[in-house]
Amino acid sequence: RDQAATAGFPVTVMWTRDTIDWDPATTTAQIVARVTSPLPPSGAITLAHLGGFKTGEALPQIVSTLRANGYTMTTVSDLRDG
Repeated sequence: RDQAATAGFPVTVMWTRDTIDWDPATTTAQIVARVTSPLPPSGAITLAHLGGFKTGEALPQIVSTLRANGYTMTTVSDLRDG
């Protein structure tokens, strides 16, 4: 953590759901299922990558599924600063 903080990343966060979106073999349906099935507990943190291969395709379905079930999304920055 000290090395990450020195490199400009002062906060370490662990996740509770991993999309495995970094793997080109991971399908959009797999990403959606890893986040939404079963529905995550309150406060869950999902790991997704800006450069994930199918992340952009999966996000609309993930967000709509979670919102339809009463969830709200936020950022780690908002959690930390909130």
